[in-house]
Amino acid sequence: MDTEDPNIDELCQYLGDHNETVNGYAVLALCKARPTDLVKRMIQMLANPNEILRSKSIDVLGKLKDSSIIPSIEMMVKDESERVRQSATIALRKLKKEQK
Repeated sequence: MDTEDPNIDELCQYLGDHNETVNGYAVLALCKARPTDLVKRMIQMLANPNEILRSKSIDVLGKLKDSSIIPSIEMMVKDESERVRQSATIALRKLKKEQK
């Protein structure tokens, strides 16, 4: 991934870590940093074979409060991974609630 801040690339990699503390902090740090290409990066990661990375990317997207990403998350409700489907359902609930 191409960015002006190499730390963002590193944080994106930590999203796929098997340690929930590590990937949880990566979610928080990415949401706080909010690089300009964050939404694009997270949507690209939804196609990654790593279910943890897909799930955590959805978590980031859900925290951004951007209703334009709802269609991308809706597609993930049909993912093969229960973890990903659960993250997508939670994120959609939050995003749709924010729209009201």
